[in-house]
Amino acid sequence: MNNPLIIPPEIIPLPRGEVILEIKDGYGNVISMFRPNLVMSIFRERQSDWAAGDFTETIDEIHIGSGGHVGGDPNTPIPPTVSDTVLDVSEATKTVSSTTQPIATTTQYSVAFSTADVSDPTGITEAGLFTSPGGFMVARVTFPEQVITGILTLTVTWKLVF
Repeated sequence: MNNPLIIPPEIIPLPRGEVILEIKDGYGNVISMFRPNLVMSIFRERQSDWAAGDFTETIDEIHIGSGGHVGGDPNTPIPPTVSDTVLDVSEATKTVSSTTQPIATTTQYSVAFSTADVSDPTGITEAGLFTSPGGFMVARVTFPEQVITGILTLTVTWKLVF
């Protein structure tokens, strides 16, 4: 029997993420790859701190790396786990250049990497969304190798959906 005086606990959906990795050459040709990504446990735990005003970090960095794959095969990614805290092999870090809110329940972060940011050529196989100060990883994705070389740029657009 339902008691109208007992209110069921609110069901809060866990955040999920989406990543668009876009490689563009000097002629404007684009190769895009969409990947769902894993939101880390620590970010889920920190959401209550955020709501209470105790969350002092800002989500404002995207890191790219060359780890996160099986042995010597950069085209066989190892899926991330919710307990990951760092990239396997960090190659570059940039401050987010664009933060938008396409809809009320979504925040999107974007940054572009080029050979000015990494050695030429560098095979990138993982990326992470981080906070600062403190630098905890909010979300992580692994993928088959994408090589940044010459006039190629890699734009990482991260979307968190709440």
